[in-house]
Amino acid sequence: MGISKLPFIKGTYDYFVEMLGINFHYTNISRGVIDTRDLLYFLGLILVLILITIKRINHKN
Repeated sequence: MGISKLPFIKGTYDYFVEMLGINFHYTNISRGVIDTRDLLYFLGLILVLILITIKRINHKN
């Protein structure tokens, strides 16, 4: 069960919460639909994870 399906989120914010999840974007790409929003999501996610990795590596030194 996803967070977007919880009763207190359902109705108002469920679409926005669902858009934050990877499944929302992966479903379109797995069907062959290439949307710029999905590409930006994955590129942004990759960028954030690379920045976190760089920060962790520099913190250890």
